[in-house]
Parts: sequence; structure tokens; C-alpha cells
Amino acid sequence: MRLGPPLPVVVAVASGCRAQVVEQRVLFVGNSYLFTNDLPAMFKALAEAKRHRVEVGMAATGGWALEQHAKSPETRTVLDKQAWTIVMP
Repeated sequence: MRLGPPLPVVVAVASGCRAQVVEQRVLFVGNSYLFTNDLPAMFKALAEAKRHRVEVGMAATGGWALEQHAKSPETRTVLDKQAWTIVMP
């Protein structure tokens, strides 16, 4: 099965409006399962409901496997942009 060209990489970083001390910086790396359901935002909401201050980011391209992210300059840029505490593949 041949797939067409990959969709653009979706990159998002969400943080609160007020200044806060971030306990964890979590980057989600994956495909459309991440951005269709906005998993990073759901994780952030759950964490903050328990008073954990988190910052989340996402590097996701529809249909991509982790191997494609490993070779992607766009994903590397997102990885290098922050000091991520956790990277979730």
C-alpha cells in the first residue's frame, strides 16, 4: 500500500496565561491520533485538575510512525526548542 505525501507537521505548545512554575514539560510525538483528539490538551487539563503545573507540546503528522519522526528535521526542531521532561511517543 502506497500512501500519499505526509500531512504537515502539527506543532503546538500550550501553557497557562499567568506566570507559573512548570513542574513538567511533556512532548507528545505521533500521528493524527494525537491531534484529532487533542490528547496533549486533555493530559494538561487532567494534570492541572490535580494541581500539577505542566506545559505540553506536540509534534504530530497524520499517518507517521515513530521512525519517520526520528528522521524529521521538523520533529528535531521541536525536541530542541524546549528542555522536555518527558517525551511520549
